[in-house]
Amino acid sequence: MTKKHDEIIGMRARSAFSEKFKFEQEFEKVISKTNNPEKLFYFISPFLLPKKLKSFNPMKSLESQKINQDKKEEEQKEKSQTHQIDTIDDITKKRVVHNFKFYFENMLFLLKTRKSFDLKEYSEFIRSNYGEKSLYNGDFISFVIFLNGKKELTAESDEMFKDYSFNQIIIITQNDDIDFGNGLKITNIIISANS
Repeated sequence: MTKKHDEIIGMRARSAFSEKFKFEQEFEKVISKTNNPEKLFYFISPFLLPKKLKSFNPMKSLESQKINQDKKEEEQKEKSQTHQIDTIDDITKKRVVHNFKFYFENMLFLLKTRKSFDLKEYSEFIRSNYGEKSLYNGDFISFVIFLNGKKELTAESDEMFKDYSFNQIIIITQNDDIDFGNGLKITNIIISANS
């Protein structure tokens, strides 16, 4: 008898915490006992949610159905999926290197015809051949600052000399400034070539 009594008490305790929801009974209670229609929102809202269609990628069905992948296979997949992305620093570095070569090659070309010139003549050469904007390019200013910091450039230090008949460029800093306009003043230098 005590066993039966314990079973009944256990059933009543479990029924109080039932996971089942008696929709019809609760719906009737809300309609009959309350005059507040806002409570109906909780009953109706699950039916008004957007219908989400489940789908799958059909190409996945063609892949091998290996559950455990080797670490080597995972690494190979990751390597094949990663791509080299150029950062802003990489792009800037490529641009600066390209522009320095451009200005340096023009300087070498001018040295081939004149053997010696100053910064004003060089800037006029650049302006006449490539336009006004090429002088106000930040890379041109950096190139001139680079030249101001050097005393000489030799054929061993740069491969671009190979197309020209001289082995050394001497850079002499002057005491006067060249005014490029727009508040841009740069110390003049004389650039000359030695064979």
